[in-house]
Amino acid sequence: MASDVQLLHILAASTPQAFVCVNEDLEVLVCNSAARQWLGEAQGSAHLPRIAPFHPIALGIKRLKDRKAVAEGELHQIGSIVELSTQEGDRSRCETTVIEAILSVGLCYNVLIRNLTPPREEAVTKSNQLSESICTLANGVAHDFNNVLTAVVSHLDLALLNHSIPNPVMADLSQARSAAMRGVELVRRLQSYSQSNGIRPVPTDPSRLISTLIPVLKGALPENIHLLVEPKPALDWEVLADAHQLSHVLLNLGLNARDAMLSGGTLTVAVECVHCERVASDPLARVGDFVRIMLRDTGTGMPESVLRRVFQPYFTTKAFGKGIGLGLVISQNVVTEHKGWMEVESQIGVGSTFYVYLPRHQEPLQPTPRDNGALQPLPEHFRHFEGTETVLIVDDEEMIRLVMRSILAYRGYKVMEAPDGESALDFARTFSGKIDIILLDVHMPRLNGWTALKKLQELLPSVLVIMLSGDGREFKTDTAASSKAAGFLEKPFDNAEFLQTIRAALDKRNKPAP
Repeated sequence: MASDVQLLHILAASTPQAFVCVNEDLEVLVCNSAARQWLGEAQGSAHLPRIAPFHPIALGIKRLKDRKAVAEGELHQIGSIVELSTQEGDRSRCETTVIEAILSVGLCYNVLIRNLTPPREEAVTKSNQLSESICTLANGVAHDFNNVLTAVVSHLDLALLNHSIPNPVMADLSQARSAAMRGVELVRRLQSYSQSNGIRPVPTDPSRLISTLIPVLKGALPENIHLLVEPKPALDWEVLADAHQLSHVLLNLGLNARDAMLSGGTLTVAVECVHCERVASDPLARVGDFVRIMLRDTGTGMPESVLRRVFQPYFTTKAFGKGIGLGLVISQNVVTEHKGWMEVESQIGVGSTFYVYLPRHQEPLQPTPRDNGALQPLPEHFRHFEGTETVLIVDDEEMIRLVMRSILAYRGYKVMEAPDGESALDFARTFSGKIDIILLDVHMPRLNGWTALKKLQELLPSVLVIMLSGDGREFKTDTAASSKAAGFLEKPFDNAEFLQTIRAALDKRNKPAP
């Protein structure tokens, strides 16, 4: 397994934001390409320098130490607005956030640097090209880590089947397997964090986007949580949004709210047009017209010490194995790419409220199709995509399963779910009815998609299987060519493509031979 410092290297390489990690002696342990310019180093240099005592980053660390002493240990991060200079002498106004971290090498400080100076067009282009290269490398590294972890989990599963192993050893193997599965989740999150391929915004009706998500949220909430959608007049404001990415942000906030209300409560969702007169603490907050989306829960709430760190990478209050603290970081990055920002309020015993601010889109609309969310109604000529067959969805991402379930159920299909390949096999062995088609994700813990496909085909020779993946390169391999899968779908996909692929596979099987 990789050390925490090695994983920090992967995370730093996968983000375009400047990131530095130093120890108490101000020696740089991790530094990505974007940060080297602020340390007086050439971006191509392999040398990791020691930060000078009077460098603004060093002064920020000293301020955190001093403030923490006054706060009696309760303070773990601090932000500042400073002026930083590059090796070439260019000066920029930057926001630095210093975060205390306990790593295997001892007490360290993670520093995030955000350039607040509007960059030149040429610099933006160069930065985007560099980020694309770094993200490609990070995805490759994450893929290799997944291969290693899959092997570890598979061998541990085999060992756990050996009932002659003494109980104390079996308990150790189970703990090792749990740790390995946490590694699988960590790498998957890092891979998601590194996929900075940019958003594809189109004019979007925020009210309609919210309305399409309500059935998905209802399906994810237990009976003891009430979903309340505050009635608002029809909005005549639009936003430029990538509805697929924005939907995942809102679903993530909704699932977090669910996890905060274990004893039940109310989740309130609202969207409204607001004119911001004040500037909030977020550097992207500004005066102007915005659409504000609100999600409020009546859960346990968060103390001030947690509230200050809620958007900090790897910070989580969930139980071991339930989360690794990257969901809100990814959500914040998506909202930032939409030129918006997020705010959070919380009170112990009352609950928490998250706000998503998106700038109003006022330019004349072009005659192009709008993307209003994952559940938009299909045109009349797509009605033949409906069906009554039974579909088994196998995907380890809960939000993906919820979206696919809603799309299929709305079109008349009977839908079953499994969170991984092993569960899908167990379900197929015990289900008394007929499974017509299986939607099988390629990258899953416990049993990867290609292996699960082979086992399912052995168990159910007549079943149709469509493979799903976020990486289209998976479908250009010899494994895919010899898999006898009924079809392939690359994420993200729209409603029509999703339903058409399923309907075409079913109709091809049902078509009588000439």
